[in-house]
Amino acid sequence: MIRINLLPVRAARRKENLRKHTLFVIAYLVCVMALVASVHLSLQATSRNAKSRIAGLEKQIAEVDKKIKDVQDYKKMFADLVEKIEIISSLEAKQKGPARLLYNFAKLVPEKIWIESMIFEGNTVKLKGLAFDNRTLALFMSGIEASDSFEKVRLEVSEKVERSEVVMKSFRLETNVVNPNPPTVNKGNGKAG
Repeated sequence: MIRINLLPVRAARRKENLRKHTLFVIAYLVCVMALVASVHLSLQATSRNAKSRIAGLEKQIAEVDKKIKDVQDYKKMFADLVEKIEIISSLEAKQKGPARLLYNFAKLVPEKIWIESMIFEGNTVKLKGLAFDNRTLALFMSGIEASDSFEKVRLEVSEKVERSEVVMKSFRLETNVVNPNPPTVNKGNGKAG
């Protein structure tokens, strides 16, 4: 019988199969490496884009923070200005108020009344003086009560005194000051009213 030696064919096939498998594994590894490289490059690009977006957002946040600080500074300046306007209005009222009050009071004092002292305590005015007689004092008190600048006249003391050999009435009275139109500040727009 003739014998055929198949060993070299089998060895050649094994070599061929081993070479195909090796090429397949190498091709597979190349594809995996290409895929990994692609994913890596994609992630790097996404990371760069995210970093640039974060930098842009941080820059916008810094700008907004600066604007917020500016607005807060403007609000503080506005509050200071409103406070200053209120102080000025108050000072103007305090400046004009007593002058107007004294002018109105001077028109009410009859000839036979002498005012020795006039003390302001808040909205109360305390008067001390001399009157020629009770009738003059009563007319004076009625005039004060009828005035638009004063209200609630109260006589505290009325007694006879002698001054330079003349008998007169010493009196002390209180009255409240009426301030019908105090100056105001409109806080909405900062204008004095």
